[in-house]
Amino acid sequence: MISPVLSCERVKIRSHPAAMGIFIKVAVKAIKTYSADNGDDAQKKKRLRREIRVWLDLDHINVLPFFGTTMGFGRFPAMVCPWLKNGPLTSYLERRDDSMTMGERLVLLCDVAVGLQYCKK
Repeated sequence: MISPVLSCERVKIRSHPAAMGIFIKVAVKAIKTYSADNGDDAQKKKRLRREIRVWLDLDHINVLPFFGTTMGFGRFPAMVCPWLKNGPLTSYLERRDDSMTMGERLVLLCDVAVGLQYCKK
């Protein structure tokens, strides 16, 4: 299970040459682990590697680019991507819930659908 998005300004990113020595605000997604986990770390690592391989190949305006991985957010590497000025979609929707027009909602829905359609190809 992936944890909520964390915002970080100073995180050492692996595997992204453009990020070397630059400090920018990024989003960090880490795998949630529990003390009662059955200890199947090999399976979790395999799923994480698969997720990273897929994300590395994605190039679409509605899909955030993958910057790399970082450590220090749990037992497994955490995935790093750009931070959006409005934060995670769930937070944005919670803040704007009552003030979004139907047109804004439809534009957002279409953007998400187009991004998902691209990912499923």
